Amino acid sequence: MDNQIEKKNYYNTLYGYYYSLLTPKQQEIFEYYYSEDYSLSEIAENMAISRNAVWDALQKACSALEEYEAKLQMYKNAKMLDQYLIQLEPNTNDLGKEIINKIKEME
Repeated sequence: MDNQIEKKNYYNTLYGYYYSLLTPKQQEIFEYYYSEDYSLSEIAENMAISRNAVWDALQKACSALEEYEAKLQMYKNAKMLDQYLIQLEPNTNDLGKEIINKIKEME
């Protein structure tokens, strides 16, 4: 990932798909870091663990998310579906556009 914002968005999206597969501790640390923008030191202080333990847990969580995506490909498939719907929309009638909108709402 080139950009920190892209990286953050990517991991947050993966987290949306796979968070329940992480341990409760990994979920908590991930949410502090990626959702609430806490620093590693702030997380360590809040959880009464070392900064290094926070870093390790965060790295394991991100690796796990990447591994789940490699196997399950929910993010990849959702992106492909969005692209297909965008391509399809100009070529459909009103009923087709209504169905496309319903599919987009499901995501």
